Amino acid sequence: MQSHLIDNGLDFIVRAASDLVSDDLVEEHQVKYSTIELYEGIELLLKARLAQEHWSLVVRDVDKYKRDSLEKGTFISVNFGTICDRLLSFCNVALDDGAYQSFDQLRSLRNRYIHFSCKESHTAVIAIQLKAWHHILRMLEEGFLGEFNEDQIQLLNEAQQLMLHSDEYLDTRFGEVQSQIVKADVEGLLVAKCPMCGKPSLIIGDGSPACPVCGIKEIDPAEAANEYALMNNSFWMHPKHGPDDEVGICDECDSEAVVPIGDDLREKAEKILLRHNKREPGEDWEISICFSCGDLTIR
Repeated sequence: MQSHLIDNGLDFIVRAASDLVSDDLVEEHQVKYSTIELYEGIELLLKARLAQEHWSLVVRDVDKYKRDSLEKGTFISVNFGTICDRLLSFCNVALDDGAYQSFDQLRSLRNRYIHFSCKESHTAVIAIQLKAWHHILRMLEEGFLGEFNEDQIQLLNEAQQLMLHSDEYLDTRFGEVQSQIVKADVEGLLVAKCPMCGKPSLIIGDGSPACPVCGIKEIDPAEAANEYALMNNSFWMHPKHGPDDEVGICDECDSEAVVPIGDDLREKAEKILLRHNKREPGEDWEISICFSCGDLTIR
C-alpha cells in the first residue's frame, strides 16, 4: 500500500513542478494548479510514512472500515493535523517547525483554491509554495520514506530537475540551508560556487562534494572538478587552449579531482595557504584544489 501512496505522491509533485514552470498555462493557473497538486502530493507522501507502520493509520475512524475499504475507496482518510499527530505518536517522527508551517500554509491555500477563490498575490503564493518544495524535497532526500525503487527515484529526480530551473526556488533553498553552509565553513571545509545550481553552496573536503541546494549528497569528485573548471574557464579542455587543461591527481588522496580554483575560492584559499606557511604573501599564486579531499596546492 505504501508503495502506491509513494508513487501517487511523487506523481503529483512532478505534475506540480511541471505546471509551475509551464509556458502553456497563464500565470494564474500555474500557481493554482501547482499549489493544489503539490499539497496533494505532500499529503500522500506523509500518509505513505504512516502506512509503513500500519495501513489503518491513514484511516480516520479505523473501527468503521476493513482493509479492503482502502482498495475500494470507501473510507475517509486522516486530515493534516491527524497525520502529524500520528506521525509523532506511532512513528516517532516530528515535522520540524519550518516544514509544518509551510505545509499547513500550503494546505490553507489549496483549500481556498478548491472551494472558493484565492486572493493572495502571486508573490505570496509562490513564497509559501517554494518553502514547501524545499522541505518536502529535503525530507525525501534525507530518507523520510526510506529507499525508493528505480521508478520512484526517476520521479523524484524529475521533480528535482524541474525545480532547479526556477531561480526563485534556488534562492529560497539557498536561504533555508545557510546553517549547513556555515557549519561546513566552521569545520574547515571549503564552499565553492556549485556548477549545477550556480549557488555558493558546493561543500568540498569530506570525500565527495555535496550541494545542499541541489540536494545531491555525493557528487563524483572528478566530474564536479571538471564542471567547476569549465564554469570558471569556458576554454577549459579546449583543443586549442593548451595541454595542461586536464583534471589532475591529488598528492594527498590520489584522487583524480584537482583543478584550478575560481575567484569564488581565491580569498579563502589564500588565507588557508598563508596560515600553513605554504608561501610568502604577495606572489601571483596559481592555486588548485582537490574536489575529493579539499587539499590546496600552489603550482
